[in-house]
Amino acid sequence: MLSEEAWRLIPPEEKLTILARAHACGVLWALSLVAVGATMAVSFQSPSIFWTAIIACPIVFQFSASRRWRTLRPKCLLEYLAARSVTRRYAYAIKSADLEISLLFRGFLTHEAEGTDSFELYSQHYGNELSNIPVWIALFPDSVVVISEQFGGANLEFGHVINARFKMTSESPDGREYSPNLKVLLEYDDRNYGKHLVSLTARYPAAINAFEKKLKEILATPRAQRVDFDTGPGSDDFLSTQQALKETIQNVVAT
Repeated sequence: MLSEEAWRLIPPEEKLTILARAHACGVLWALSLVAVGATMAVSFQSPSIFWTAIIACPIVFQFSASRRWRTLRPKCLLEYLAARSVTRRYAYAIKSADLEISLLFRGFLTHEAEGTDSFELYSQHYGNELSNIPVWIALFPDSVVVISEQFGGANLEFGHVINARFKMTSESPDGREYSPNLKVLLEYDDRNYGKHLVSLTARYPAAINAFEKKLKEILATPRAQRVDFDTGPGSDDFLSTQQALKETIQNVVAT
């Protein structure tokens, strides 16, 4: 089913967050029941009311937690289904040959001034918000697509096929292989505008570490086993391609 497929896309850490929020709701209602029961027991001088509230706590906890879970889970599923749909559209537009998403998760993107040529030109396209932008990060077998949510539709922050002009490096402040503060740097060397460098971070460490490991595996794959997009139409002008994709998506949303 579609919901089961979307549920598999969600990182385990985000699933645990949803579960924790549902349990927190259950605990809150159970404690509220105890507080009300204790108040009524004191008011009516009837200990049986308090003990009845204590006995009913597990039932109230289960009911309220389950109700909250049934609210949060569909909302999260719809968000991931929408993000998957938009990222696949962008992946198709940048000539990706495989539209099956390997990883999809939430993160933050920063357009790095140092390491990016013609940064003022990029800032004109992307506006003043260039750091810690909440984004959706999608990894395909032969491309990376990063989008942000904007009024009127999604905005493409970074997207390109994984070819000879695409590079990935990572920074770990503590030097650990699986760092909770991992930063992934993506660089694309445009023939007309020079280098474009962005950094990715995430609230969920497992997701960003899995992204780095998986992308390293793809980059290590011999070129002969992957599609070469270097000579593909529209791959020479990064900015014009990005702008055309934004206008296309906005027109689709508007209609």
